[in-house]
Amino acid sequence: MLNIPKRVSCVVSLAAVAYLIVAAPVALFAQDKTADQSVGVQNTSARNAATQTGATYPLRMQAATLAEGDPDGVVFTVRGIIQDADGQPVPNATVVLCEGSTYRISSMSRPRPIETYLDNYMVNDVFARTTSDADGRYAFTNVAAPAVTQHYAKSWNWSVAACNSDGDFGWRRIKTGYQGPETIKLDAGVRLKASQPISGTALAVDGQPVAGAVVCLSSLNTPDSDAPYRRSLMDFDGNASSLQLFCKTGADGTFLFPKVPVDQVATVHVRHPNHQFKLNHVASGKSEVMQAIPRIMVRGKIVDESGAPIAGVQFRSDGSSAYTLTDAKGRFAWPTTEESLMRTSRSKSPADAEAGFFARVPDSDFVRLGVNIPVVELLAGKERTIVLQSGCRVTGKVVSRQRSEPVQGATVTANFVGASDVLNLAAARTDHEGKFDLVVQRRPMAVGVSGSVPGFSLPRLDYRDGLKIESELVRHIDLTGKEALVLDDFVVDALPSIDVVIVDETEQPVEHASVTAFYQVRQGSRNRLSVERDLASPVLTDREGHSRLLPTVKTWDAANIRVRAKINGAVWFGSKHLAASKDRAPSGDPLTIQLKNAWKLSGRVLIDNKPAEGINVALMRRIDNGLNSMVAITSRYTDRTITDRNGEYAFVAAPDETYSVSVTGPSNSSGRSGSSAMDQTSDHEYRFGEIALSSPGQSSGPHRTIRGRVVDFDGNPIADAQISSTTRTRTSTTSDAQGRFELKGLAAGQARLHVYVRGSEESQTLNSTFVNANAGSNDLAIRMDRRLNYTIPTLEAKQFVNIDQVPFGGDVGDGSLAGKVLDQDDQPIAGAVVRINAVKRRPMGDEIAGQIESSPSSFECGKLAITDAKGNFQIRNVSADSLYELAVGATGYLGNQIRDLDPKQPPPNVNLAKLPATPPRHAVAARIIDKHGKGIPGATIEVSRVVFMDGRSRKPDADITSATVTDQEGKFVVRAATPIRRMTLKISAGGYASFANTSALPGKPLQDIQLSHGSSLAGRLVFDGKPAAGVKLGLVQSQRSIGNIVTPMSTTTDENGHFGWNHLTAATEFAIYSLIDQDNAATLPVTLVTSSLSNSLTDLGEVPAQKGHRVALRFVTEDRKPIPPRAYCYLSRSKAWSSSRKSLPQRFAATVRFNAVPTDIIRVYVRVPDYEVVNVEPECQLDLNRRYALYSDHDQSITFTLRPVASP
Repeated sequence: MLNIPKRVSCVVSLAAVAYLIVAAPVALFAQDKTADQSVGVQNTSARNAATQTGATYPLRMQAATLAEGDPDGVVFTVRGIIQDADGQPVPNATVVLCEGSTYRISSMSRPRPIETYLDNYMVNDVFARTTSDADGRYAFTNVAAPAVTQHYAKSWNWSVAACNSDGDFGWRRIKTGYQGPETIKLDAGVRLKASQPISGTALAVDGQPVAGAVVCLSSLNTPDSDAPYRRSLMDFDGNASSLQLFCKTGADGTFLFPKVPVDQVATVHVRHPNHQFKLNHVASGKSEVMQAIPRIMVRGKIVDESGAPIAGVQFRSDGSSAYTLTDAKGRFAWPTTEESLMRTSRSKSPADAEAGFFARVPDSDFVRLGVNIPVVELLAGKERTIVLQSGCRVTGKVVSRQRSEPVQGATVTANFVGASDVLNLAAARTDHEGKFDLVVQRRPMAVGVSGSVPGFSLPRLDYRDGLKIESELVRHIDLTGKEALVLDDFVVDALPSIDVVIVDETEQPVEHASVTAFYQVRQGSRNRLSVERDLASPVLTDREGHSRLLPTVKTWDAANIRVRAKINGAVWFGSKHLAASKDRAPSGDPLTIQLKNAWKLSGRVLIDNKPAEGINVALMRRIDNGLNSMVAITSRYTDRTITDRNGEYAFVAAPDETYSVSVTGPSNSSGRSGSSAMDQTSDHEYRFGEIALSSPGQSSGPHRTIRGRVVDFDGNPIADAQISSTTRTRTSTTSDAQGRFELKGLAAGQARLHVYVRGSEESQTLNSTFVNANAGSNDLAIRMDRRLNYTIPTLEAKQFVNIDQVPFGGDVGDGSLAGKVLDQDDQPIAGAVVRINAVKRRPMGDEIAGQIESSPSSFECGKLAITDAKGNFQIRNVSADSLYELAVGATGYLGNQIRDLDPKQPPPNVNLAKLPATPPRHAVAARIIDKHGKGIPGATIEVSRVVFMDGRSRKPDADITSATVTDQEGKFVVRAATPIRRMTLKISAGGYASFANTSALPGKPLQDIQLSHGSSLAGRLVFDGKPAAGVKLGLVQSQRSIGNIVTPMSTTTDENGHFGWNHLTAATEFAIYSLIDQDNAATLPVTLVTSSLSNSLTDLGEVPAQKGHRVALRFVTEDRKPIPPRAYCYLSRSKAWSSSRKSLPQRFAATVRFNAVPTDIIRVYVRVPDYEVVNVEPECQLDLNRRYALYSDHDQSITFTLRPVASP
């Protein structure tokens, strides 16, 4: 029986370490000796610690008891050279292999009496020991590390540590993260650090020396002025380690650790039965005075309902894993401090603060009791009598619905009905028979089932509110007056497993491959994907390469299976994207994942133009889960490492992904190199650009400073503006409340400064400009238009309409599209697919068809025909007033597209070229399918970029297929004249959502690419309360930073103001806007809206339009000469795709006018050959792209003065 939630009582988290040091008389984790013997934990009396082990690393390393290894886990073969601080080999050095002790101790900790905290507690983290030879060489061969617990597997780490006989100590991290059984073979040299002493004095609260206290020096951290004790791969994890140092204070309270590595901050804590000390961080070479803090004894008595004392009650404070026991008279005494009491209180005011405590009697019928006691009473020393009540024993089972089998490991929780806190929460885990046993109060209670059990669908209940509402797995029961109650079985759904088979490049099964699965869900008002979460526990493949993943969640919107394996010493990777859970069709066939060669990613870090050793480097992988939607993209830290003495770092990573690296240098200064700087150096090797950092107070050249002020157009200061230099020496600063800034560390000469003023998170705007200034300037004035921090409006859906399939292929008229499909010899091609891909309106007046945007969202898109034996095709019931784009494809032929096909014109002939025989590495073959796995005929495939074997990439040219069309089975082939590494494709098909920026690999079996019908978007534009008819609207993705752009679309509102688009990418943020310079008073500024999930329609309801404005742009030449030919200007808007361009009349003073300009941020670009803009009236801000930005909220006229550009 377990009456305490696991998260409260079972695991001592890393964040709780500091708390325990204050809450207990002595610090650190502990367990009773019986438990310790079973897991190889050492207990040594603190009173003998100094004499038994001493205060130096040689004694500690020799005395450490070696832990037993797990041959089925991680096995190390490590060799290297031990060097001293000067780089000379160190003979006879003691060398050990050890694991990160923090995660070992955290995974093992459990409640224990606080009195035993006086005992020193250590884990056996050292599992191998040797001595270096005369040349400083050492070697460990096939050494098995201790078994890893799954709970902290991703953070587990291993190091090699060494010391010489003088006490100089050094270490090196050799592995981080556990992904399954693995054999590690590497060379790892260790350089010992020079040493300095750490000393100090322990004083009592009254300032008197504390003699006989045990002082422990555990972890060593890299110091940093901004984040003094942040985690680093260079840190030594000594928390509860058998390598931590001990000494005792003398009669004068002093202590000494004679040898501590230089440039390190050590964690030092003092233990004494009669005094309480805080945790201390002491830099090597320093001496610290450590004064005890006032101790408070929480005293009281625990009795039963009759008033009789209860002995053996466990009493503890909230957040502590230690407890004290009541004596035969039921009395207890709990040592704590005021700081500890205030830490656990919700209120930070001592006047009304309350501290939480718990009392329980294990294996009894007494109810575990939680009680809040006012801190003022505890500080006053007031004793408290606590009454424990006999409870009602509630038992039951959790079983699966499908097989009625017991569910082990489910969490059953109980709390008062309507309770909003967890003070009196009781919890238990189901055993192997699915049974649970709780003792709860005899009153109305809520009992619920939750947790994460592989293969079963259980909710993740919020303990504060999750029990308030009854459901199938939450029951409200009245236990008043009852001693026992057996509940009916809780029934949960079993989840279908995901079976996976892993094969190598020759399609042979791979044993012992590590298979992991992750999922994401959409959340928030914009349906953005969450970070990746574990979908199932990692598993290993068997001899047949098979593994079975047991999901712990029922629904997801995106998921990925990732595989890592070692084959003949080399690392291989594989992955598979899973469709959303609602779109996954049940299948008895396992998923086959073929492994690929790993990529080796490397780079170099410099500080002050010299190789930087020991710099933390993090590798991040972009995550889009194959959805090709910007809202799906996030980043995940994949791996971490540190640079070697040459500043070099290297990662082994999964291929065909997008990576970036970030580094953290001294004083938390950062550098960054993105994937754009990653160049291919060989077949599977890539290198990031060099990252250059400067050490504190240093720069690569003479120091220069620019001082100035950032103000708005009215002269008011702008605070929190970010000013950064983008030339040579990159540095940045922020303006203060008066707008003042000081940009230091610049090289001599002119600097280009970028200035950013961010709006609110909701605004999604970034007000930016640039100025050129000489380094050394002291009065630089930067003027910015504050109105450009504009909040982009958003539209929320009035309702979502579920539809089985977004309609397409409908009949809209009595016209027809007919023609003939022929080969290059004009012979008919039977069975060719002809599909309507896009539709545009017929030109009117002097309009040109090529200047009118087509819409792949039309109701007619998706209609198709198959050619007969003579190659003829006919698509009936189309509008005779529209022009059409057709996609034509056939098996064995290169597809083709016909644009601006007019139903009123004679039928055309379409010729297709036959596909020549192509070597595997020269071609990509794939099949476009729908969610049911059925091929989509007539889909168009455009090649946007090709990456060649040497790493070069370019857009398609004459040697590369630029576009093709799928045949009746949805298949296509695109080819290149030379071998390629991969292609980036954009895929579209009438009636389906476009799929942009997806990668396809050559020389592989037929790849399936799935399209969905997408979602629909509809609304009604109104102006002054009436339908706004005839307004031209545009729509495009709002996030387009990586080229993931589907075709921008346009439409015109009908007589009732209605507008809409079909087949949009689901759950994607779009921008809707009216086009500038149209003959309509109603306008719509750029407005953001998020499309719904696939196969549903987002109804925006009535969308209010605004009255448009007129903007006149006047251009005057200073030399009074006419403006030269080919001069033009255009108006554009952020996030909108369209712009309005006009040529400038060839006069010395010329004016162009734009109508229907919405209330929005407008950007004006001016191009006049041989002239430059020298003045703008009224003042406009120049953005980073040299466009003039203005806020258009009224009719206005702007004059640009043009000056001739001097000849070079």
